[in-house]
Amino acid sequence: MKKFLAAFWEFTRPHTIIGTSLSLFGLFIIAQAAAGYRTLDLAAFILALVSCLGANIYIVGLNQLQDVEIDRINKPYLPLAA
Repeated sequence: MKKFLAAFWEFTRPHTIIGTSLSLFGLFIIAQAAAGYRTLDLAAFILALVSCLGANIYIVGLNQLQDVEIDRINKPYLPLAA
């Protein structure tokens, strides 16, 4: 299980997950402030976060599936290229 989780973490490209999470948080705060809310709607934020992370993992995975030959040269450390 530890190997699977490590491979999945590398497959998801952690820097994209971090960037997606930070940008979502910033945009969510701006949207909440613009709508006049004074407190964070945690349920809505978690739903948006799960949706964004799912889409992010799908896009990153699709890119890796399509670019295996290129990644073998440029990014040989990725799970599918290795």
